[in-house]
Amino acid sequence: DAISIKGSGTANIIGGGAYKAADKVIQHNGCGHVNIVNFYANDYGKVYRSCGNCKGNSKCKRSVHMEGVTAVNGGELIGINTNLGDK
Repeated sequence: DAISIKGSGTANIIGGGAYKAADKVIQHNGCGHVNIVNFYANDYGKVYRSCGNCKGNSKCKRSVHMEGVTAVNGGELIGINTNLGDK
């Protein structure tokens, strides 16, 4: 993972990019919200993924907002766990 978010609260990723990320670019292991704005991804597996097996998942709510994201030659933009309340 190029970026791993482990804390709670709001994380802002503004600008930047990632190339040739075979798996995830942004892994969200903490609780809270992630804003991804004006980001570029090329040749990736997933741009954002919320944790599916983190300790305390049932008490942890995660959400993500993407705006101005350009994604080329990749897989999923967002992978969340709706069964755990992710949005």
